[in-house]
Amino acid sequence: MDRKSLQVLVIEDNPDDIQLLRRYLGKTSFDRIDIQHCERLANGLEFLEEKDGHIDVILLDLGLPDGYGLDTFTKVHQLAPKIPIIVLSGQDDENLATQAVREGAQDYLVKGKFDGDLLVRSMRYSLERIRTEEALRLARDELETRVLERTSELAQANAALNRLIAEEITAILTRKDHLPEESPYDQRQREVGTLLKLQDEASKMLRFTSEMVQKMMYDMAVLTAKLAAAEAEIRNLQAENRKYRADAEDRKSEDMN
Repeated sequence: MDRKSLQVLVIEDNPDDIQLLRRYLGKTSFDRIDIQHCERLANGLEFLEEKDGHIDVILLDLGLPDGYGLDTFTKVHQLAPKIPIIVLSGQDDENLATQAVREGAQDYLVKGKFDGDLLVRSMRYSLERIRTEEALRLARDELETRVLERTSELAQANAALNRLIAEEITAILTRKDHLPEESPYDQRQREVGTLLKLQDEASKMLRFTSEMVQKMMYDMAVLTAKLAAAEAEIRNLQAENRKYRADAEDRKSEDMN
């Protein structure tokens, strides 16, 4: 997605509300903003099935002719789990807002209680949070993959060493059965040579194991740092959003007084 462009799907049946949203979105700092509008939940779901990869943000009304409440959000979220959804509702219900966010909504805005600045900021916050969460998911997946790879390499090396030991023991027993009688000195020399070979292979295995452990520790340190940075960024975004909304409420209270 171009940083300066935005593709928005608005699922809203109220003509006045959609007109207000268009006016708000027309004042953003994006060079280009394209609004796709669906009046019914069924139309919105159908649109997402065809165009979900081309939508950046969804503005979803919870009171539609064919969908009401959190069930409306759930259907949209299940169909487009990677697209940030901002819920628009006429209900100033804190419990409903908390539940919507807990189930995956990026924000919950009460109609009549937000302006264009708050809407745009909420959209930017949602996009950034989705981006950060995706980076966090990728870092976790990479860490799991690295650990599995290193563990597999160690297991293969250990299996190879065990095979070598078994082969050498078998060879000793075979040679002992088929070789002409040898002097105790020659027998001891042969056994010592075999033991030295096994010791050398064991030393190589230990060095390899040490290198793999060091690589694993390094990978984990790097990826843990990535995870910590992504988690910190999410916390900062949440704190900034809470502060902005609190400041907006304070300004509104001052204007009313």
